[in-house]
Amino acid sequence: MRVISFISQLSLTNVGKSGTNDYYLYFPKRGDEVINAFFTKNHAEEFDVTDKETGDKYSMKVTFPRSGAECRIVKEFAEYVRNKALDAGDEVILEKRFMDGEEPQYFMDYIKYDQRMILRYHNKTNAYYTWHPERFERFLSNESSIQIKDNNVFVAIDINYKEDVFLRSGSTKKTPVYQFEGIEHFYEDRPLKVIILEREEDGTFRMAKPYDWKFHEIDTET
Repeated sequence: MRVISFISQLSLTNVGKSGTNDYYLYFPKRGDEVINAFFTKNHAEEFDVTDKETGDKYSMKVTFPRSGAECRIVKEFAEYVRNKALDAGDEVILEKRFMDGEEPQYFMDYIKYDQRMILRYHNKTNAYYTWHPERFERFLSNESSIQIKDNNVFVAIDINYKEDVFLRSGSTKKTPVYQFEGIEHFYEDRPLKVIILEREEDGTFRMAKPYDWKFHEIDTET
């Protein structure tokens, strides 16, 4: 059996919380080897996906925009996101299995990150914001100074609220931004565009590398 998997980190846009109420999973552009590995018709294609957790079936569809933009997985992907209570920062895994003499099968799984926070750089304020301000406060456990492990060294980072801003011109709600004093330890010239913090069991933190998606391919005897 041959198995390929596509792992994507969800954003607010993917989970219907960017103001558009759209739900979709981004895939690489038309012609990319990853999209070609999953979908061979090179045009809109419907397919059934099995929930690896429950065995439930979801009817999904891949779209191929003419503009050359990224492809999207739509239809009942929205229902899957809602049923799993997925949010920005969580991961979705689409898997395709190839069995000798059988039609390929699609499966979907997910990973929720209660101990992970994603923050993005806000150019105008030289500060960082998160999609989940309330969750961020709980994540810090009322701490304003944290220790981030970098190899075998702990780096002290002071986190301070700066102000509330409109992230987009059409926004109706302001979002708090935070200064990370000491974060310059992790970059040389330009500020980090994305900070991914993960809280360890001992109360310390580590920084994970940001990514949009990952692709894996394995062969197994069973």
